[in-house]
Amino acid sequence: LLRNKKALQGKVLYKVHNNIDIYLSACQFGITLASLGLGWIGEPAFSKLLEPLFIFLGVTANLSKFIAFATGFALISFLHIVIGELMPKSMAIRQTERLSLLTCIPLYIFYWVMFPFIWILNATANKLLELFKLDVVGEAEYGYTTDEIKVILKSSYLKKPLTEEHRDILLRMVEFAHLHAIDAMRPPIKEMVSIDYDLTNREKLAVIKEFLYTRYPVYQKDKNNIIGVVHTKDILCALDTELMKQDLRPILKVSYHDRLIDVLNKFQQGRPHFALVYKKNQLIGFITLDNLLTILIGRISDEFHLVKKPWITLANNKFLIKADAPVYAIE
Repeated sequence: LLRNKKALQGKVLYKVHNNIDIYLSACQFGITLASLGLGWIGEPAFSKLLEPLFIFLGVTANLSKFIAFATGFALISFLHIVIGELMPKSMAIRQTERLSLLTCIPLYIFYWVMFPFIWILNATANKLLELFKLDVVGEAEYGYTTDEIKVILKSSYLKKPLTEEHRDILLRMVEFAHLHAIDAMRPPIKEMVSIDYDLTNREKLAVIKEFLYTRYPVYQKDKNNIIGVVHTKDILCALDTELMKQDLRPILKVSYHDRLIDVLNKFQQGRPHFALVYKKNQLIGFITLDNLLTILIGRISDEFHLVKKPWITLANNKFLIKADAPVYAIE
């Protein structure tokens, strides 16, 4: 967008942004030169200005030289840190776009003028790293880790501070990418309500009326032999006839180490929003779309099922937690 809006500056900034490593090297080179130059010129200049003052105050010549040197060094360091480091950094954070456009052309010119020196320094540094058998990685290749992203979201340095609700949802989304099916599943023995295929439709409807869920796994003979999923609408539409196997919806089966993001993608592809979780060939749990939404945006109650927390708060900041409570719910 800036490349189209700002003809010359936009094009130069685009080049700088796409080759950030080499221009970071140019910045480091420039900062080092500026620091050395200030120390070389600034400190003697301040010493010459201050030394007569100390002699006038009655300080001996040798001591006045030392005090003038120390004072000059302190003043140069103070001005360099405040004006040369802290202020530019704060300004760049607050007015990134404007300052990028103002500084991109001088930076571009400086890089090409100093290119031979920058190339020699980079090549030397890379060779030394190779001698120590260390990988050569550019500054821009270090991405953010999950923990670093969490710190950024929790920090107060965002341009527009997030509300607590927005921050919680974003943090949940970051964490969601690293969770697996075993982290979100519910145990099948206690919590999974299934329907016997051999029941009549009226009997199946009675089970639906009792538990008021939308989807039910259907088993035949053995509760571990799940043959499909039935939707409440399927039962209601087939009250006058009997539900056949071909009327059942195929059930999604996932491994316990499958990523939750992959399970969600399968739900989005039109699969029934119900999946069985297996470890090898053993059924160990199940996941619904509601479980995934709970992780992403928090616990949801509807008009039929009031959500109960899997813990009881005791005195002195202690909690009594159900043994089968999901880890994400406790976190």
